[in-house]
Amino acid sequence: MVLVGLCIGSMIQVTHHCPSALRGGAARPRWRAAIALAATTALVASLTACEQQRITESRLLVPPPQKAGTSDGRTDGFLRVALEPVGEIANDGFTLPVFSPDGRFLAVQASSNADWPTLTAGLDQAKVVVGRIRVFEIGDAGLAQRSVIDGPYLLGRSADAAGFLIESPQPDGSRAIGRVQWSDGDITWLARDEFVNAFAVVGPRGEMAWARRKVTERNFEIVIDRPEGRLTFATQPEHSWLLPRFDVNGNLFVWRIFDGTLSLGFLPMIAGQPESTETLQPALRLRSISLRGSAERAVGAMTPSDGMGPPPHAEWLLFFHPDLRRMCIWDARSDEIQLLADGAVGAVVVKGGDATSALVALPERLVEQTLPSRAGDVPLRVLEGLWVPRTAVDAEGRFLVVSPDRAKLNLARLRIQTSSSSSSSSSSSSSSSSSSSRS
Repeated sequence: MVLVGLCIGSMIQVTHHCPSALRGGAARPRWRAAIALAATTALVASLTACEQQRITESRLLVPPPQKAGTSDGRTDGFLRVALEPVGEIANDGFTLPVFSPDGRFLAVQASSNADWPTLTAGLDQAKVVVGRIRVFEIGDAGLAQRSVIDGPYLLGRSADAAGFLIESPQPDGSRAIGRVQWSDGDITWLARDEFVNAFAVVGPRGEMAWARRKVTERNFEIVIDRPEGRLTFATQPEHSWLLPRFDVNGNLFVWRIFDGTLSLGFLPMIAGQPESTETLQPALRLRSISLRGSAERAVGAMTPSDGMGPPPHAEWLLFFHPDLRRMCIWDARSDEIQLLADGAVGAVVVKGGDATSALVALPERLVEQTLPSRAGDVPLRVLEGLWVPRTAVDAEGRFLVVSPDRAKLNLARLRIQTSSSSSSSSSSSSSSSSSSSRS
């Protein structure tokens, strides 16, 4: 066993004291471009009418800004943060790693010659792709490399306990989807045919959904493999459906590009009930997101979401808004968009007891934000610097956080503990950072 980036240093302990017990280095240019690609500099006006079709679509509305201020009825509280460095990982300077849900393994795109047409599975995607993916086990002593996969492989968007997904563009213009085992690096091909198969994700019951198109056509349809059988979802020929994402109950979110507009869609699906386009189309809910729709902007919107662990609430989708240039949550049930902290480039939703909050990555710090947020709420500062949280949580309840730094990633475990207190101050045992309670 080869240990890579061994980090057995002492755990960093930071304690914050905050008069308002609210729960929730700048990004390198290449990495942040993947998140906020082509984001506009001005907010767009709302649409004047819904589309004239059978499905229901809400108007394009920009959520009202949340005014800065202070909350009434403050309470004292402690935020205790333990950050344990794990190691450094070389990557392609562009792609975030994918983790197993239990935080034991990760896969990283170590190198790749893929360009934007290839990343978006466009008509001009490369027919010859050269890539390297490394698989690591995350242990108490650091990182242990398990396997190296060389070939025409791109790291996928999703993983489960058994393995992670990859994509492989082929010389004939098609594209295959495979699953790589965490344990030994073996590849099982799940979609390998004459189509361009891309953007695959796995679901809570072992489902898999992905976008598919013919080699000579531009627009995608959605294919969903469920225990109840396979179905293909497509509406009008000029619609392109891509980047599916399951929620915790097996419902499906999907992006749509039509007539220059980028929209989010929600397909409610019932376990045990076979579905088809005919049964799903009347139930489809759509939310217009941007008047500048493109595959690049859709991919940028989903880049911060690791496609692995859904938010703890059904019918929620976490995404990067290409116009508002911050992380948001779309509640498909109420059709409301919850804004996360201004400038947020990554986030995970956390549910603890009756409270829900989000760990939110800002370019200069990691904060915790109460959900739903109210006017005057101030996110609680957790860590200094850019740390992107992932949904993987290990057996001890520690989150995995990643700090991009040029062509490498710094990996650490993060434990957060909070408790109420009437004390007016707290001690800090951090050896490398100062504490602050408000962001």
